[in-house]
This record gives sequence, C-alpha cells and structure tokens, in this order.
Amino acid sequence: MLHFETANSMYNEYTGVRRDYRGQRIGLSLKLKAIELAVSMGVEYMRTNNDSLNFPMLTINRDRLQFKAVPGRYKMVKFLQQV
Repeated sequence: MLHFETANSMYNEYTGVRRDYRGQRIGLSLKLKAIELAVSMGVEYMRTNNDSLNFPMLTINRDRLQFKAVPGRYKMVKFLQQV
C-alpha cells in the first residue's frame, strides 16, 4: 500500500499470493485488510491496477470489491519482427 497524503488516497500496488495457496481467498482477505486500513486512515479513495488476463483478481477487484475502471493509461505494444 502506498499512501499519498496530498491526494488523501492509497494505491494497492500488488496482491501477490504464491501459486500453491491461490484459490483460498487469501487475495480477497489481503484486499479487505487494505480497504480496512484505508478507511481507518480516513482515505478518500483507493486505486489499484489489474492485468486484464488475470481473471481471478479482476473478479475480486471489479465484482467483489466494486473497484471501477476509469479512463487513464493503457499499455500498448507493437510486436516487431526481428530482421
């Protein structure tokens, strides 16, 4: 968790769970604790990012915890053939 005092916000950088422990709601528990911390600090809003192909975490962030997608940065890639 990164706290930005000037914006009164927090950023949940990574929620990493070892592969052997996935599917046991550890990621959800970590996110809930992060939200609890932010609320206790009086933070106005939290941000997080999500790999678009990480469906389990997307389900947690978007569906379970109601994070909303907002306009912002998009990662764009152009693959080049090697000469």
